[in-house]
Amino acid sequence: RRFGEIAIMKNFITDQQLGNLIDLQKSEHLILAQALIDDGIMDMRQFEQEIQLYKTAYGLDDDQFEAIKNGDIKVIITAFLAFEKNGMSQFYIDFVTLFVKNIMRFVDRNIYVDRVEKVDKIIYSHFFKQTITGDKKIFTGYSADDPALLDIASQHAGEIFTEIGEYPLDSACEFLNLTNGLFVVNMSDMGSEMELSIQDYIPNISVAPNKAMYRIPIHISKGTIYLHIGEL
Repeated sequence: RRFGEIAIMKNFITDQQLGNLIDLQKSEHLILAQALIDDGIMDMRQFEQEIQLYKTAYGLDDDQFEAIKNGDIKVIITAFLAFEKNGMSQFYIDFVTLFVKNIMRFVDRNIYVDRVEKVDKIIYSHFFKQTITGDKKIFTGYSADDPALLDIASQHAGEIFTEIGEYPLDSACEFLNLTNGLFVVNMSDMGSEMELSIQDYIPNISVAPNKAMYRIPIHISKGTIYLHIGEL
């Protein structure tokens, strides 16, 4: 059940208070508009034009735009990540959705996801990978800018790291294993049994995938995470 329904049942809040909270939750873009107008940066007509240009640029309909404003991660991922249409596209969307949710849950809520890119090389100083095996053999992995990497490791381990070293690298690698473990459990609940290889850290990786490989940049406060997924 929704949090608001439970809160009302337990007499924590009233129906009217819940309505007020929902109105506040949905009004952040209006607060932004008011700030832009008050500072003389643009008027309301210009603001509405920019919103429409944004929808057009990313091919968003009104329902998708509302979902994005309300933080619906699944809709955001589906709208922004145009994987090639094949039997794996929904699998990829589900995986990226879970990865982004875990970043928001364990690392940083202030994120935005960039457009998916098809890549023919993987070249990074630090890279974490793990294979998911089932009906298909799927490669998952990620790299990150050093500040973003340290942020992931610190948040996951529950202590502050200031330099790249063995312990933070292990922690960052375990974060991928955590996400993949949750994903495999979710797939099992839907009747698809999968197994995980042991997660691995690869320094100075430089490989050319044999099959389609996708990269999804995920920007957080401390830098950028580069998530990779594809078939092996």
